[in-house]
Amino acid sequence: MRIFTAIPIPAKLRQFIIEKNVPISGTKWIVTENLHITLRFIGKVSEEDFLKIKEAFHKIPFSPFSVKISDIGIFGSKKSPRIIWRGIKPEEKIIEMKKSIDEILYSLRIEKEKRSYRPHITIGRIKQSGGKKKKDFLEKNIPFTQKNFLLIRFVCFQVL
Repeated sequence: MRIFTAIPIPAKLRQFIIEKNVPISGTKWIVTENLHITLRFIGKVSEEDFLKIKEAFHKIPFSPFSVKISDIGIFGSKKSPRIIWRGIKPEEKIIEMKKSIDEILYSLRIEKEKRSYRPHITIGRIKQSGGKKKKDFLEKNIPFTQKNFLLIRFVCFQVL
């Protein structure tokens, strides 16, 4: 099975995010129920390792805290963006949680990620280029109303 850890987002907030998307050819929007804040993609693990990981995650201290959706951005170059995302502020508590997850995974002999981490909600995947249209989308959506919400838990998802 393939797994990842993430923070679920309240349903009303997911709907609010989706309603702000505008049609752009070559872009596949993430469906409402799949919006979340990814903490760590773990990858393929056995059932036995999954149970060990789940048990170890219960040792991570977690208290609910408030964050807000902030900016909009892209992963990939400006000429060839791949992912459209919404940022999360403040980032510090989420980054600390990710570090705790990484340490536990490392203790279970799962390698640490080499790339840097930025808390975000992936809202779209860009399948084909069209720089100007992507730029127009970002410009229309930058004055996004910031929405606060409470993070109450993180979970381990299975990729289907």
